[in-house]
Amino acid sequence: MAPFQDGSFRGVAFGTLAHSVEGGRRTITHEFPLKDVPFLEDLGLKARTFSMDLYVLGDDVSARRDELTKALEQKGPGTLVHPYLGVLTVQVTGYSLSETYDEQRIAKFSVTFVFPGKLESPKAVTSVSGSVSSLSTTSTLLACANASEIDVSSSKTQSQVTEIVGTLSDTVQTAAQQAAQPSSVATGTDLAATFQKTSSFVQTLGSVVELVSHPELMAAALADCVFQLANLGMTPFQAFRAYNRLLTDVQLAFTKYHFPESALGLTMSANLARIQDVMFTAVVTSAAAQAVDADYRTNDQALSARSDLAQMFQVAMSSVSDDVLFGYLQDLLALSLAAIPSADKALPNLVKIRVSAQLPTLVLAYDLMSGSVDESTVIELNGVRNPWMAPNTSGSEIVVLR
Repeated sequence: MAPFQDGSFRGVAFGTLAHSVEGGRRTITHEFPLKDVPFLEDLGLKARTFSMDLYVLGDDVSARRDELTKALEQKGPGTLVHPYLGVLTVQVTGYSLSETYDEQRIAKFSVTFVFPGKLESPKAVTSVSGSVSSLSTTSTLLACANASEIDVSSSKTQSQVTEIVGTLSDTVQTAAQQAAQPSSVATGTDLAATFQKTSSFVQTLGSVVELVSHPELMAAALADCVFQLANLGMTPFQAFRAYNRLLTDVQLAFTKYHFPESALGLTMSANLARIQDVMFTAVVTSAAAQAVDADYRTNDQALSARSDLAQMFQVAMSSVSDDVLFGYLQDLLALSLAAIPSADKALPNLVKIRVSAQLPTLVLAYDLMSGSVDESTVIELNGVRNPWMAPNTSGSEIVVLR
């Protein structure tokens, strides 16, 4: 008889008398009239099963038998240490137990195991863009909720908060007016509609300071105006660049506020920190959402945006006063950077080459860029003065996509 410590199931030891494995493929045999050779339809692998003849023995055989029985009847898969096949995750499909009068110190089991699979139902896949948007919203809501701690209980603190929020509103308004310029508006956008949106946007922004007595509502309104900046007729990439400029302007606006180490000064410093949290968070989370959704033309453009976004978050994360908010921004940055450029897009690189003579831009597009772009791209990349010919002068360097 084999040694007792042959294997175990769910940690219960047993000895092994024999084992066998059954596998193969699931097939259906189709036999047709007047056909000598059948057709076998293959439905995939069979469930691999194996049977084992086990035993437990000793003066305490009853306890060992009951312990193994309990392990075999337990629901779900378990770990089997197989004496020949190693450590396996298996599930019991059936067993039989036999004991005889002649062998009173031994209990024999015949067990059938199967390798369990997983029930895989269709799963909703969250896009990176959706994940970024969700985390952006969570971060901003936290910053706005913390804004409820802004102290406007006295006329002095309320007046100073009003001044700060007014300055920030003016900064966002300037950004909106720059964004609505014809050079910034997305191709094909109706300029009249864009200017109408901008006018409505400015009116909404002007009402933010009226909510100073309700700091959390004021913060939410200010953050919402920052979000709406992207809806003023720009492409996502243009909106990202607008937010990048806005962050610089916001950072500059905050630098002019310094408060003395008095009771009022300490209160205003705390107020300023909460307002900074709201403003920086709203700008960088909006920028992240636009950067992830942007349609980049070149790998260089995507990597440049990636670097700019990282710098923006560095500014925000070095200023926020809430540790949880810092963690959210850190996670959002990692998620955004991993998505830029998109893994499913192979973007070309910018390459400089020297051409010996002026050539038609159409020729350059087909010759140097393998026809992958039209001549307008050549004009845009190189700032060509003559839209028909490039480069501007003979023997110049020209930027192409490769």
